Amino acid sequence: MKTLTSTWGKLKLLFIFSFFLIFLGTGCEDKEPQYEIYENHEISACGVEDPLVNLEWLKRIKDEIALNKTDIHSSFNIDLYEERETKNHVILIPYSPDKKTYDYPVYNCSGELTIYHAGPGGEIQGVPPAFPLHSYCTFVGTLWSVTVK
Repeated sequence: MKTLTSTWGKLKLLFIFSFFLIFLGTGCEDKEPQYEIYENHEISACGVEDPLVNLEWLKRIKDEIALNKTDIHSSFNIDLYEERETKNHVILIPYSPDKKTYDYPVYNCSGELTIYHAGPGGEIQGVPPAFPLHSYCTFVGTLWSVTVK
């Protein structure tokens, strides 16, 4: 009987030790965030096909954001809008990779700040007065996005 109890005790100890190793092993998994990147190469904007490739200033900003995506905590979009009256395109890029902040500025096709602004408060420096984007422009589509999985 002593051997049976001894064997049962060893099995329990082995089970507890194995469970502890499994628990410890899963606790040490690499917890680096995973990102899903979406690129819309089918859309035309600002008079060019595939603006993510063919608008140099937009490509540069998109590449900087892609390199610094660890500063993005949930999701981020670069969106294309069209002015209702003129039909000109404008591009909302809410994240500034240089400042690592969310500013919500809107750019024209040359990469310059517009009179539109999409952020809280509706005002940005250097472009007075700022007009609310959604009051004057219509959403066309998302050009690029990154989402934390």
